[in-house]
Amino acid sequence: MPYIQGETIREKLNRETQFGVDEAVRIAREVADALDYAHRHGVIHRDIKPENILLHDGRAMVMDFGIALAVSAAAGGRMTETGLSLGTPHYMSPEQATAEKAISGRSDVYSLATVLYEMLAGNPPHTGASAQQIIMKIIAEPAEPVTKYRKSVPVNVAAALEKALEKLAADRFDTARGFADALTNHTYANPSSGAAGVASFARSSRALVRSPFGVGAIVVIAAGAFAIGRLTAHETTADGRPITATLVPGPNETWGTSGRDFSASPEGRRVAVVSGDSLIVRSLDSLGSQSVRNTRGAQYPFWSPDGQSIGFFADRQLKTVNLGSGAVQVLCPAPQSSGGTWGVDGSILYTPSRRAGLHRTSASTGTCEKLGIVLPEQVLGGRPYYFPDAKHFVITTDYAAYLGEIGTDSVSLLVRLPRLEAVFAAPDYLLYTPVGSSRLTFAQRIDVRSRRLVGDLVKVLENVGNPSGMTSISAARSGVLFARIEDRRDESFLNTVALDGELRESTRVNKPRSFGPYRLSHDGRRIAFGGFSIPVRDLTRGVNSTLVNSVPSGTLFQYPQWSPTDTAIAYMSRDSVGGRITVINVATGVVRTLPSEFPDGRVPRLEDWSGDGRYLLCVLAAGSSTGGAEAWVYELSTGKPKRLFELEGTTYSLRLAPNGRSIAFESDGVVYLRPFPVDGVPVRVSPGRGRSPRWRADARELFYIDDNGAIVAVPIRDDATVGSPFRIMVGASVVRAATNDLGRVDFEPSPDGKRFHMTYSVIQVRSLTLLTNWWKHAGVTRP
Repeated sequence: MPYIQGETIREKLNRETQFGVDEAVRIAREVADALDYAHRHGVIHRDIKPENILLHDGRAMVMDFGIALAVSAAAGGRMTETGLSLGTPHYMSPEQATAEKAISGRSDVYSLATVLYEMLAGNPPHTGASAQQIIMKIIAEPAEPVTKYRKSVPVNVAAALEKALEKLAADRFDTARGFADALTNHTYANPSSGAAGVASFARSSRALVRSPFGVGAIVVIAAGAFAIGRLTAHETTADGRPITATLVPGPNETWGTSGRDFSASPEGRRVAVVSGDSLIVRSLDSLGSQSVRNTRGAQYPFWSPDGQSIGFFADRQLKTVNLGSGAVQVLCPAPQSSGGTWGVDGSILYTPSRRAGLHRTSASTGTCEKLGIVLPEQVLGGRPYYFPDAKHFVITTDYAAYLGEIGTDSVSLLVRLPRLEAVFAAPDYLLYTPVGSSRLTFAQRIDVRSRRLVGDLVKVLENVGNPSGMTSISAARSGVLFARIEDRRDESFLNTVALDGELRESTRVNKPRSFGPYRLSHDGRRIAFGGFSIPVRDLTRGVNSTLVNSVPSGTLFQYPQWSPTDTAIAYMSRDSVGGRITVINVATGVVRTLPSEFPDGRVPRLEDWSGDGRYLLCVLAAGSSTGGAEAWVYELSTGKPKRLFELEGTTYSLRLAPNGRSIAFESDGVVYLRPFPVDGVPVRVSPGRGRSPRWRADARELFYIDDNGAIVAVPIRDDATVGSPFRIMVGASVVRAATNDLGRVDFEPSPDGKRFHMTYSVIQVRSLTLLTNWWKHAGVTRP
């Protein structure tokens, strides 16, 4: 073989993160040419990835056909008939991930598309903490459009990538040449582009719901809203799709965060919810909730088969409560139970504690017995679910789900994953969510005869639960699901709060993570935000304006700092090429880019602009492997940065005193003061923990946030000595102040120190989503 000198795409990605669009497309076309030649000669590579593409004098060369040759030899030359699942997880095609027997050249097309996607976006289409998570996403989760991460990608390239990354091989380009041609055909548009796109499976699986909020009618139940009315458990929309509805807490209700804190009634028209420290029952026929008496401390509710009573765990005991009379019956000790299930024969199956194994009791007599069923380590202390026959059961934990039968001594494994949420749904389905960023919930039928999962894997819901890994679905016998959906409403408000804690003004500004840190002008009249559109809020007129009408697409402006005269704002601007310091004239909109010569190409975080206009104070990630951050200054006239001072640990939140004599800063969670511009010994300002120091305009007072979320004021004398700190605002408004992208609290005092501007975020609503008739499209006989 010839000797090729160069570097792989992986090595180049490690150094540059992303390629130029034209370069990435050219490389993909060259690899496609090589694959097209191989495919026409009956060879499928099977392991296309950045490590196997070598750049020789800038031209791409495909390496390592080892897997292709090994498979060919093992299969006697019949390469498309082996069921081996080979390749690298990030770049596997769905048919490789599911060990399909028929692997064609379209599998290489998919893998090449993932490499191109990574060259453009900086990451492959599917990532995860483990190989299992990645494979599950490849099988089930559609790839995000590449333009979400790289707006400069041409439409035809994005459309070609979408088609090449289709889950079903038949929906992709039939040849690598076709993919290559589409990448340079500026009129190409994938016919499916713009469609919602349901994740499909190579094994003809079916998706039930495209979006938990996009199917059928969405009905919100809340105070002052309306009831669902005569919605029935088996009702569907006119075109036969399931109906969804969203239930939110009513007045004075505080619903729990875990799926184990709610349970669907057998008929599916009610749900029991842990609200505060007791149970409530929400009915679909009314606006309000019914408080369940005598259930203080209740956990893990479950219903009786007739829907007249609820079992729960409280005071280290298993109890039941009759909804009509409120009578509570204490049945058995259960010091650390994870849940129970109530059978049609009147028995309750439960786990009293982590190591106790399965127990059974009679709901009428309270006779408690330990069953002789040996449970594997993975499900000790798990949550059981009865089948309708009260003979078979499923038991689940965060790692596995097993099938068992009363009267036997062992259980059979149904599914095991590193992190798992699984529940039983009548008549014989397991619903499970592999814990990860995708939050997709699948259904698969349980065959009690073979004691395993059989049939198609069906997607039921997405965005279910919370990252902590608690079960977030409850299924009624009637075919209704109640699920906790992650409802992230990134609403953010800029609030002006008086010194006495009274709210003076509240304005919706935008998503806090898009804006990031913000800065108040020296005259206290305007606030500059970061973001893609560079907005400025005029506090005197109560309006927002855009600083520049036209900015390069995909450029993010961060860490705004007002000039001493408030006539210009400096930003750290970032795009696919890197970061640079940009100064924008507020009046004219003229943009000026400054030279940036920070060591090792590190990108600074702007912290302040000196009163004489000469310097920008910056924080720069430490160059050492130990991490941390360092204090630097950037001289605007020369474009030269230099280290400001050296301190052990991590330095943040540099704020120069308005008189220019001192710098306040935070280092490892403590607020300090040191002279400027001369060197000097730091003086500790916060007796305990402190963060985010801010100056009053006259430099006579310094504010910071303490560990309890209170604003603390510290007098600063003319000789820069520090007085005794005292709290000036301890209300919940401070505690709820939004943090910026580095975990610092964003608040800005007015020049007179009598008001504070803070962002507040409404991030999550703990609602439940109801889905009717989920089993209909899975071909399940109506229970």
